[in-house]
Amino acid sequence: MPSNSVSDLSIDLNGNLWIAAFDGGLTQLSNNEWTVYTSDNSALENDSIERVTIDADNNVWASTLDGGLTCLEGDPVENVETTTPKPLLR
Repeated sequence: MPSNSVSDLSIDLNGNLWIAAFDGGLTQLSNNEWTVYTSDNSALENDSIERVTIDADNNVWASTLDGGLTCLEGDPVENVETTTPKPLLR
C-alpha cells in the first residue's frame, strides 16, 4: 500500500477490498494482489481519498480532498499498476 493513513474501507460485489488512503490514492486487494489507483493512472482528481463506496452496479465512488467525487466505472476497473502484497509481520 502506498500510504499507512487509511481513511475508509469498502468491499465490492466481487468481495474485493477497497482501501482509501490520505495521500496514497485508492488501493484494491483482489486475489492476493494490490492494485493502486492514483491521479496518475485513473480518473481520480486527487490522491487524498476521504471516503470510498460501491454502488449497486459495482462502480467505485471516491471522494477526494479538494477534488470532489470520482466514479471509477467498470467491472473490473481498468488500471496500470498491480503488485503482490508483502506478508504481514506479527
